[in-house]
Amino acid sequence: MTNELSDAEVEWRAYSVALKRCGRSGQTFDYRTFDDFLKRVGRRPSGRFKSGVSQYALMKKNDAGEYEWRATSSRKLGRGSSRRSTGEGGDER
Repeated sequence: MTNELSDAEVEWRAYSVALKRCGRSGQTFDYRTFDDFLKRVGRRPSGRFKSGVSQYALMKKNDAGEYEWRATSSRKLGRGSSRRSTGEGGDER
């Protein structure tokens, strides 16, 4: 049995984390529903590093609450990074 998440689960988690982050900080979140998010941001692009970690993470695009999938560097995703399990990058650390 594997602990790998499906693409849909990763996208849902990324959406949920971004929504909560914006709510906690009082920032605008530009997507009313998960379906709206998928229509406007799109599915996470395919592509993985040799380690199996996705090459793409959800990142804040601007202060208007828009997000996008952005390519990441394998050097930025160190061992034990929580980004591996959720597929969610982000601007805060």
